[in-house]
Amino acid sequence: MIATERRLDVHLISAEALRTYMQFRGLTIRRLAKEAGCHPSTIGHLHAGTRSTCRPATARAIAKALNATVESLFVVRSSIVRREVAA
Repeated sequence: MIATERRLDVHLISAEALRTYMQFRGLTIRRLAKEAGCHPSTIGHLHAGTRSTCRPATARAIAKALNATVESLFVVRSSIVRREVAA
């Protein structure tokens, strides 16, 4: 049986935008992670550009810690996920 569900993905507009906000606010990766309540590796991957997605709640927390709007850093995209599940 195949299950279909909608998934909400939040994509970072660019790593450069995140780095610019962090520099402007004087925040390091560790400090931003602490203020946003997420793991430093999450911020590190977004900062380096090796990752561009995160959970909506994480995006809101990062934007709040940077005193920015979510829309200035992230874009929301909806996708459909299909996966096989046991009947």
